[in-house]
Amino acid sequence: AIQLDEGHAQSIGQQAAIALANARFHEQMAAKNRQLSALLDTSKGINADLSLKTVLNSIAAKAAELLGAMKSVVFLWNEELQRLEIAAKRGLKGKEYDGLSISLGEGVTGKVAESRRALIVNDYQSSGHRMERFQQTTAFLAVPILKGSELLGVIGVLSEEEGIKFNRESTELLTLFALHAAIAIDNARLHQETLSMSHDLARRVNESVSLHSISRAASSSLDLEVLMEKSAEEAAAVIGVDRVAFGLLNEDEDALVVQSIYPADGDPKLKFWKGASLPLADFPAGSEALATSLPVAVSCEDAASSSEVEAAFYFSQDIQSILLVPLVSAGGNIGLISFAT
Repeated sequence: AIQLDEGHAQSIGQQAAIALANARFHEQMAAKNRQLSALLDTSKGINADLSLKTVLNSIAAKAAELLGAMKSVVFLWNEELQRLEIAAKRGLKGKEYDGLSISLGEGVTGKVAESRRALIVNDYQSSGHRMERFQQTTAFLAVPILKGSELLGVIGVLSEEEGIKFNRESTELLTLFALHAAIAIDNARLHQETLSMSHDLARRVNESVSLHSISRAASSSLDLEVLMEKSAEEAAAVIGVDRVAFGLLNEDEDALVVQSIYPADGDPKLKFWKGASLPLADFPAGSEALATSLPVAVSCEDAASSSEVEAAFYFSQDIQSILLVPLVSAGGNIGLISFAT
């Protein structure tokens, strides 16, 4: 018979246990690193565009991809109606999902919106959270999309395969993804609001001042000056900026002639520029706004990389950033209005 040294055997057992524990730890860390790498790649994808619709569709697609699921849904919170409204989906086909609206506490997503906490339901069809629209769903994981304490919406990932269940790791991963989704949604909304504000301002300026016809009426030059100064003052109050200036294209359309500056009684440096002709060749940002008929925002640092003349002009006027909005009439662009801080 083999003689066993109990102490020696116990020592071997302890070493084996430590080796197994280390192997498990390294396996867990490797899995965690793979998850974080996938999260990083996924998060980059949703921040690649500033269109809100594109961002939401990307969030739905990337959430499903991140957890290896076939179906996902994104709801946005409507503060006025106090309801969740479907904004994007992946793999959920059928008109029954169009316009889907959920109240607080209703279903998995409604419960998540109410509690601001993630929720896993792996026995969906027999749970109290079941909704008729999700008849084939077997497991449902949802997490809130939060900006601080503000609810932006809910991301839900669904499974229709028996045996597939979500766990704590799934929840942690989707929760981290929701933080990136909140930033992407907020950025897209800010971009949308900025564009909307710029277009609305340009529309109101064009409606209130018929610059195209007036600028060609030499006999009305004095009225034009007064009208532009009043418009500049009103625009500065509406937007909340330090300075506003109107510039009209010259006859050759290769330069902008500064017609009015607000505040008119301000810094002498501003008065110096009134009536000045600014060649478009030296002002790429202005050329871009006129060429695209779209607002262009530029900082003094941005200008330095494209035009020394433009950068020097902004620096001399103590301008940190400027928004250039084209003045568009039926005959095309006739000039720019600039808002500076």
